[in-house]
Amino acid sequence: MFSSNSIFGNNNNSGSGSGSGSLFGGNNSSSNNNSLFGNNNNGGNNSSPFGGNNNNGNNSMLGNNGGSNNFNTNNDFIINDHPKQAGIQDLSFCPSQDFLCAGCWDGNAYVYQIAQNGNNNAIAGAKAVWKAPVQAPVLHTSWNAQGSHVFLASADNSVKMFKLGDTNGQVVARHGAPINYCQFVNPNSNMNLLLTGGLDGKICYWDLRNPSPVAGFQCDGKIYGMDYKKNMVACVLSNEKVHIFNITDPNRPFKTEQSPLKNQQHRTIACFPDQDGYAVGSIEGRVGIQYLNGNKSNKKSFVFKCHRVKSSNGNMTEVYPINQIKFNQFGSFSTIGSDGCYFFWDKNTKSKLKKGNSCGQTISCCDWSRRGTMFAYAVSYDWFKGPYGNKDGPNHILVHKVEESDIKKSSF
Repeated sequence: MFSSNSIFGNNNNSGSGSGSGSLFGGNNSSSNNNSLFGNNNNGGNNSSPFGGNNNNGNNSMLGNNGGSNNFNTNNDFIINDHPKQAGIQDLSFCPSQDFLCAGCWDGNAYVYQIAQNGNNNAIAGAKAVWKAPVQAPVLHTSWNAQGSHVFLASADNSVKMFKLGDTNGQVVARHGAPINYCQFVNPNSNMNLLLTGGLDGKICYWDLRNPSPVAGFQCDGKIYGMDYKKNMVACVLSNEKVHIFNITDPNRPFKTEQSPLKNQQHRTIACFPDQDGYAVGSIEGRVGIQYLNGNKSNKKSFVFKCHRVKSSNGNMTEVYPINQIKFNQFGSFSTIGSDGCYFFWDKNTKSKLKKGNSCGQTISCCDWSRRGTMFAYAVSYDWFKGPYGNKDGPNHILVHKVEESDIKKSSF
């Protein structure tokens, strides 16, 4: 699948782990097999600045995250340090270390360090390491390649850059409306840029040394979803158009087409890892898999239904929005939705690899870790029923230990 004839040029993968052994066997990490954080029980200390889920932790400055774990229907690892009142809009793993950044509606971003055991990749522990005070709802998060800085796009029309551990952010991008996408990109070895997209329909490229964008494009609709892989940028608009860009020619789309999902509001788009196409998701429980290579697209592209629940008598089907699509480096992908479920899929075999149990609350966002051994997701309100649907319930971040069957199709 990862052929070298992509329309976006060389497809060498520099982000995966080395060696021929399975990622899910031995972990050639420099750390030993002991947990980085020691015992992960309720008797741990209460030094987190964000609160905790410890029964005796009453000294949190943001409140205690206690209560029932009935949302953890998949027995995944719970990051207890996350403040329960901080609704979660975006999650992003660091590309160089096992840090996870959560962008939240309370105007802050939270970074957690997660440890896995070296022998079986089980989640050994997690701790809060830093909070960035953005002072506006955080709509999207990303990291630079070294993992030393985070970029936080917010509802105040700006992107702020924070050095990890520093609470003083620098505004590095501005739009005329809330910015719902930001990504650190490397179009060539001599240039590092910040890519942004917003509800003003603008796509901008920023040299962090200059206050004005160095390149960009004005779309004829609001940007509802955006993604970047190597040389490919894709965005889906409020008018159902999809623009595809080659990042080496950022001022004009390489290709513009109508989304394969007709007459539906879109929420998310994701580029294939081999840059040969994209996946797009809508509020009506549909995913479109669209290939870009000429006439082959008519034969290989397809649409399928998911995140739908049949009534007990089978006469009705409840349809839920698909909130996010994320590919991992192995080529399989995840979808998460307002039904409170996560799914893993293989587009090449058109098969479902895993269906998680419903969490009983909406799942708002997700991400895969740098080695693909962890899948993080947020049990948090996604606003699909507007402000009246917000019951102000607790918000949680969970981490699923990825098994080999989660990313590869098994024989039936």
